[in-house]
Order: sequence, then C-alpha cells, then structure tokens
Amino acid sequence: MRLILTGDPYLALRATKGQSIWTDAHMTKVKYLRLIEDASSQQIHGPVHADIIFYMKPNEYTPRLSYHQALPIMSELIRMIELLITGELISSRASLASVSASKIYDDEPRVDITITSLKRKR
Repeated sequence: MRLILTGDPYLALRATKGQSIWTDAHMTKVKYLRLIEDASSQQIHGPVHADIIFYMKPNEYTPRLSYHQALPIMSELIRMIELLITGELISSRASLASVSASKIYDDEPRVDITITSLKRKR
C-alpha cells in the first residue's frame, strides 16, 4: 500500500508534540489524518515493513534533492508516522517489524509511505 501525505512533515511533527494553539502545524496534521483515514479501508494485519521518505522544504542555503541533515530528528518523524497510521493502516504499533526512512530536500514537502506485508518465515 502506498500513501502520499502532502504538506510539511516538520509542521505535522510540531503539532504532534502538543502545541496548544491552532496553527498551520495543526492543519497539516489534520490533513495527514484525513488522508490516512481515507486509505484505512486497506488496513494490513500482521507484520509489516514501512518505507518512508520525508521530503523537507529547503531554505536558500540548502541544495535541492540532497539529503536533509538538520532538525527534525529522524526518530521523531518515524514515531509521528507510526502513531498516525496505527489503527488506520496497520493493526497495531507492534506489527511494524521493520522501517526504512530518508529525509530529502524537495520543493514539494510531503511524506511518501509504502507499507508492505511481511511473510512469516517458516
């Protein structure tokens, strides 16, 4: 299953960390939740692998299409996605058995998620 969440992942992360005022960050998080809910009819049960690419908006000092090496921290971004997809796209947080993730600069900020069911080894 592939899902593309449009909008700046850094803004969604800031909303996830509990800012109390309604901001663009909260609007981005709500947008992510709606996109995930729309795709939730395809919930995967059992162990899964997630490929996640975070496309971050560059500033004037960063080269386009290079790897992102600034805040936010990768583990916080992965955790945000884990929390957002649990109960919607995957049955539980425990079913996320492996993750591959990248942060890349791009003029269109978004998150590209591909979730693949893992076959059990015999």
